[in-house]
Amino acid sequence: MLENPKANLTDNVKRGEINKMGNQQERPDLAWAAGIIDGEGTIGLYKHYYKKLDRTYYDPLIAVVNTDPLVVAGYLVVLRASRIGHYIMRPKRLTKGNRQVYRVHTRGIKRCIKALKILSPYLVAKRKQALLLLEHLEWCLTKKQKDPLRMEKHEEYYQLLKKEKRVSSETNTLDEAVKVLMIESELNRKI
Repeated sequence: MLENPKANLTDNVKRGEINKMGNQQERPDLAWAAGIIDGEGTIGLYKHYYKKLDRTYYDPLIAVVNTDPLVVAGYLVVLRASRIGHYIMRPKRLTKGNRQVYRVHTRGIKRCIKALKILSPYLVAKRKQALLLLEHLEWCLTKKQKDPLRMEKHEEYYQLLKKEKRVSSETNTLDEAVKVLMIESELNRKI
C-alpha cells in the first residue's frame, strides 16, 4: 500500500518535512508570501548610475515594504525556510502615523532566480513581471558580465518590466481578474 503524501503532523511527520513536499496545496506559506509580494511588493530591475565610474548598473530586485512587524516576520520566516537570501532594512523615516517601515530585499541574480523559481507559481498580479525577470536573469547567467550585449538586454528588460508594471496597474480590474481565475480553474479541471 502506498503512503499518504498528505500526512498530518500527528502522523510522526517532522514539521519541516511537510514544507519540503512539492504539492501546492501543502505550501500555504509560499502562497501567502506570494500574496504579500503581489500586494505589498515589487519585482523588477533597479537601475542606478554611478557618477564616479560613469556607468549604469541594473540590479534585480524583489522587495516587500510594510509597517506591520507580524507581516514582515511571517515573510521572513518563509524566506528563511526556503533558504532565499535577503536583506532587512529599517529606514530612519517613519510613516505619517509614526510607524516604523520595514524593507525586505532580495537582490542579486542567483538569489532572485531562486526566489522567482520558488514563488512565481503562486504569484497572481505580478506573475508576468516575475516570469519576465526570471527569463532575463537566466539569460544573464550565460553571458560574461562585461558583454556589451548584456547591457543592451538589461535596458530592454528594464523597459519591458517598467511597461508591464504600468499596464498591469491600469488594466487589472476585479472583473478581469475574476475572468482570468475562472479560465485557469476551468483549464485545471480539464487537465
